[in-house]
Amino acid sequence: MTDAQTSSGYSIGQLSQAMASSGIENTQMFPISTRHLTGMIPSTSGVCNPTQVIFMEFANRFVLLVTQTGKIGSLSMASVDVSSAAQQGMFRSADAAEPSTTIKSLLGQRDSPLIHSLASHIVAQISRSHQSGNERPLLFGLSLADSSLLDSNATLSDDFKHTFQGNLH
Repeated sequence: MTDAQTSSGYSIGQLSQAMASSGIENTQMFPISTRHLTGMIPSTSGVCNPTQVIFMEFANRFVLLVTQTGKIGSLSMASVDVSSAAQQGMFRSADAAEPSTTIKSLLGQRDSPLIHSLASHIVAQISRSHQSGNERPLLFGLSLADSSLLDSNATLSDDFKHTFQGNLH
């Protein structure tokens, strides 16, 4: 089975055509908007690690996977608090504080300041760039080569936090 084939042996293109011809396809939700970036991100030791960033927009949520290991890693769900988002919309300025967010650890490392800070920062950036009033949550997967960064004692620098700013628009 090749990467372009499903477990049934049909290619993704063939399945997409079959869905469209049978009327299954919902044009508002399919195809899914996907962005894939690959780059080098320096670690705390100064070594640059190849990093893949995959961003997908679904009708009911955003999905962001950041991996240096080829795995999904720790999964968290981040959402902007609706009342906070409404206030941010009313009093929006260039130096406005990030809106209040809720982070839930789903799988993997719990209570990691790095995961919580990144997820909160990224969902706030997405919320600002998609000013549609539809505050979709973010499913965030993070798998780093240096897993010590995920410890509860680890701290997150502003430089690391700004790595993702502006790359998701």
